[in-house]
Amino acid sequence: MQDTLPICLAASIGRGGTGQAGDYIKLNTGEEGYVTDIGWRSTTIRSLGNSLVIVPNASWRRPL
Repeated sequence: MQDTLPICLAASIGRGGTGQAGDYIKLNTGEEGYVTDIGWRSTTIRSLGNSLVIVPNASWRRPL
């Protein structure tokens, strides 16, 4: 339970509070694509090369 609140806040605040499936995003690491799923612990992005990139939601608390 200790990690639940920071993860939820990171998922919301880290993406401006309006992140949702279908949004196009570009990470500082160079990956870019469309959000396909936002779960409790991770966000899945389908890259332009049709690969899936799974980003832990805790990562949204720090620059990617």
